[in-house]
Amino acid sequence: MRLRRWLRSRDRRNSFLLLLPVTILILSFSLYPVLRGIYLGFTNYKVGKDINFNFLANYIYLSDGGYFWVSLINQAKITALALLLTYAVALPLALTLNSEIPFRSFFRTIMILPWAIPPVVKVFIWKGMYSKTTGWLNYFLAELGIIERYIGWVGDKNFALYAVVIMIAWGCIPYLTMAFLSTLQGIPQDNYEAARIDGANIFHEFRFITIPYLTRIITVTSSFLFIWIANDFTSQYLLTEGGPGSATLTMGVEAYRQGFQQGNFGLALSYGNLTMMFMGVFLILYLRVMFKKGDVS
Repeated sequence: MRLRRWLRSRDRRNSFLLLLPVTILILSFSLYPVLRGIYLGFTNYKVGKDINFNFLANYIYLSDGGYFWVSLINQAKITALALLLTYAVALPLALTLNSEIPFRSFFRTIMILPWAIPPVVKVFIWKGMYSKTTGWLNYFLAELGIIERYIGWVGDKNFALYAVVIMIAWGCIPYLTMAFLSTLQGIPQDNYEAARIDGANIFHEFRFITIPYLTRIITVTSSFLFIWIANDFTSQYLLTEGGPGSATLTMGVEAYRQGFQQGNFGLALSYGNLTMMFMGVFLILYLRVMFKKGDVS
């Protein structure tokens, strides 16, 4: 009934008719592939064979065997560690760039570069640094006396996951730093001056003035970073391909292996459906927290 009343208005009806073709195109090229992928995740779809609906057979197989639990645990580790590292580096960096340091504009420009580098180029840069024989990371650590022998950072199961985490965080730090920096520059300086008059030191200023202003941007950026890191397939696959063994295997990489290397597209799309489900649960919980805090109206 509300739609009928809304369409009675001539201007609104004309606007609706003008938007209709574009809406149909958007739904055709976005909604249909998603729904098609969800359906195929419940089939035995393999290259060159008939597609048959098998309901939950794929998901039972994933839960009982395969690499589902390994990939899920690795995904959680990489996402959590990369988020923590990104925030741990970005906040001090933003505070430093917001201070009166020499060549501040130059450092701000340099800081953006990791964000601007294409993912493939980023991976090859880090592959070169992680190289056991020619990488400067081993040389630098050996010169400082931290390590006695060169380490194969992406070939050793004890270090490979952390190598992936550092590379992903390196690409996310510029975005978060800029978000923090823009917020810091918007804090009225009168607040700090009044706090100093009352006898507050630098730690009190940070605790009672800076952090409250940063709380909202932390809440907002955490959702974007979580989605970006969890869906980062290119960096992880090109750096380690899920190896050594299954040390860095994630759901996205395993889905690629099942689909494009083994031809099991039904299983690959099952991984995709599970990833969407986990993302949906996260977003629902995230929005509930945001609504309760009043950050979303």
